[in-house]
Amino acid sequence: MKYNLNRKAGRVRVYELGRVFLRDAAAAEAPLAVRGIRQPVRLAALAYGPVDDEQWGLPTRDVDFFDVKGDLEGMLALAALRFEPAAHPRCTRAAARA
Repeated sequence: MKYNLNRKAGRVRVYELGRVFLRDAAAAEAPLAVRGIRQPVRLAALAYGPVDDEQWGLPTRDVDFFDVKGDLEGMLALAALRFEPAAHPRCTRAAARA
């Protein structure tokens, strides 16, 4: 995000699909798995700026959760999606006030 903003990109949408590694004593060893480590696949999305390029016929509106959700539903139309709220340690109310 910072890289794009430093290059004056006013609209940014980035998506990444990959595995995360979580300690889990119940995770068994397998040919593509390590004992004690669960490796679920997660999708991350980041969006910033206005929804559309500036136009005389449309009011400017910043991107929101529903725009990102629509992007994901469009990209993964054949997959069964499940949206779950999550908290990030840097996105607490205390951090928001700082």
